[in-house]
Amino acid sequence: MGIRSALAVGLAIPMTALLTAAIFPLAGISFHQMSIIGIVVALGLMVDNAIIMTNDIREDLAHGADHGVAVSRAYKKLFFPLMASTVTTMLAFSPTSLLLGPAGEFVGPLSVAVLCALFSSFVISTYVIPAISPFLFKSGTAGKGFLANGISSRLLSVPFRAFVGLFVRRPLVGLTFCAAPAVIGVMLLSTVPTKFFPPWTATSSASR
Repeated sequence: MGIRSALAVGLAIPMTALLTAAIFPLAGISFHQMSIIGIVVALGLMVDNAIIMTNDIREDLAHGADHGVAVSRAYKKLFFPLMASTVTTMLAFSPTSLLLGPAGEFVGPLSVAVLCALFSSFVISTYVIPAISPFLFKSGTAGKGFLANGISSRLLSVPFRAFVGLFVRRPLVGLTFCAAPAVIGVMLLSTVPTKFFPPWTATSSASR
């Protein structure tokens, strides 16, 4: 994506973390080990929305659109898909935040922190990233070199395009390939122990 896009996405991470910290009091949690771990868990999710928004704006600008048009197109195209993907991910973490008893007190703040981080990521990507795009990207030029357009390798891109092309031409094969790990995981779920807290053993005591 180039160094300018990387800078935009890189700025989104600390801004998302700061907004997440500001939401903590409203969510009823404080900074402690589990809430900080929640932010760490969400780090990989924080950048997804920013990457998508940044790339879409950058592509329109590279094809000659001005910033107003590029941002308007990005909003019309991406606002609801990004919101839907954010909400579905938040719903995936929500059951953990509703746990009761000692387990809920232990991991509940972690899940709430992830929810706050996901919400913050959506806000930053849809409002802040478009606002700073005029300072990072120039309209009407795609730029030259790897600093502007990123690194491309035929050794990797050709097999990847062939792999994706197979699934585009044969959607049923792609759906089967993607669904297989989930189906196998559900089938093997009964073989996984369900103890929430690991047993305290003499070995773990000695290691401490």
